[in-house]
Amino acid sequence: MRKKAKTAAAVSLCILSAAAGTTYSYLTSRDNVNNTFDAAKVETPIDEKFPDPGTIVPGSKVTKSPKLVNSGDVSCYARMKVEFTNDDIKNQCEPIEIHDGWSLEEDGYYYWRDAIPVGGSTASLFDYIKVSPDADMEDILPFDVLVYGESVNSLDKTAEEAWAEMDS
Repeated sequence: MRKKAKTAAAVSLCILSAAAGTTYSYLTSRDNVNNTFDAAKVETPIDEKFPDPGTIVPGSKVTKSPKLVNSGDVSCYARMKVEFTNDDIKNQCEPIEIHDGWSLEEDGYYYWRDAIPVGGSTASLFDYIKVSPDADMEDILPFDVLVYGESVNSLDKTAEEAWAEMDS
């Protein structure tokens, strides 16, 4: 009988161990999942033709042809701003002829009409700066015409929504 009791005890111990192990596994199961998220990269460097202007005299046209190129990961909306070093210089130049596709808004930015696809670009904002034939060059040289560009992700948003979100 002793042998049967030992066997019964061993079997009971095995059953209890299996039940305890199963219960422990059921109550403590663990699993790890790593989710990596990368933010979309919105990048639009200014591509510009701007050769050495040489000597500037009244009536001169200085080539300056800026556009924005989408080198990021997603399509985007773009805008550019043009500023002269000061208003006296701006007044010594003729108004800039802005290309089709760009529109000047109240905030002083020129907005490109469409989203720029990855690898695409806007048209040039303009092709040149023309110094007025009546300009007094002694008062304005040297001067700079600054071009500033911005872009915002266009996914799932209209241009108005995307810019409003960025500007808020």
